[in-house]
Amino acid sequence: MSAEPRPRDNRDRLVRVAIAGRVAPARLHAEVPPIDREGRWCVLPGTGGITRGVHAGDPVDGRAADHLMVGASMEDAETTPQVPGSFHLLACLGNRVRDGSGAMLGVVAGKRGGLAPGFFPPNLVSVEAPDDRLASMLPGDRVVVEATGRGLAFADLPEVTLCNLGPRLLDALPLGLARGRIVASVRAIVPSIAAGPGLGQDVWVGDLEIGDPTAIEDGLRFGDLVAFTDLDGRVSRFHRPDHVAVGLVVHGPSPRPGHGVGITILLSGPTARLAVRLDAGATVGPLLRTWGAER
Repeated sequence: MSAEPRPRDNRDRLVRVAIAGRVAPARLHAEVPPIDREGRWCVLPGTGGITRGVHAGDPVDGRAADHLMVGASMEDAETTPQVPGSFHLLACLGNRVRDGSGAMLGVVAGKRGGLAPGFFPPNLVSVEAPDDRLASMLPGDRVVVEATGRGLAFADLPEVTLCNLGPRLLDALPLGLARGRIVASVRAIVPSIAAGPGLGQDVWVGDLEIGDPTAIEDGLRFGDLVAFTDLDGRVSRFHRPDHVAVGLVVHGPSPRPGHGVGITILLSGPTARLAVRLDAGATVGPLLRTWGAER
């Protein structure tokens, strides 16, 4: 990136709070018919539960799964799965996750939800963790996220909104400053016309899916950075010319029509203040995996 300094932020003003969640069970949702693009009945795992052998940095394709997330999927401990509560709305990617005894479990690696919140589950938070820790976890186990990141903002560029990420992950993003605007490197650029489920929802809830699989030429990996052009993701997620939203790949594809790889939005703003450029190395997947293994 440019040798220019990175944008200043207000991390010294943030509050760190412990929020309770639980390991979500694997679920099949009868209210959403499991029909693939060819009209065939298709029931596959991937929603909730504990998935060993799937980690940040791995390819999202190649598995018989539906909306697969890395590691263990967590949900709010105090609300129903249909409702995104404080656990979902305060957790930020890169935050540390501990068990009830205080032992390190891993780090937040993604958020899934936004499909008619209050009506359809799930509203999940994925946690990247080593397989040996995942093997000792059970659905229903209580967990605690050291949540920090809500309120994070750039001090000199208020037009660019930050969401769903903590300061540690912000430092790891490939960002630079050039001619008064932020330049973010991404693995792929997707037009807003290809955006699917997640449009119109609170940007702090879950993800935005790439509804048209042909919009991506090369395979993506969990933790890759992706940009949506002509899309405003500062408060909600909707088509808006001359805006861009940058996010992280958090779940895999789906055989269901209109669904696809999920992107949790991390920053968004007008193109006059936020630009993107293609870079094959624009990923934080391996780093999230390293953080998840810390003690």
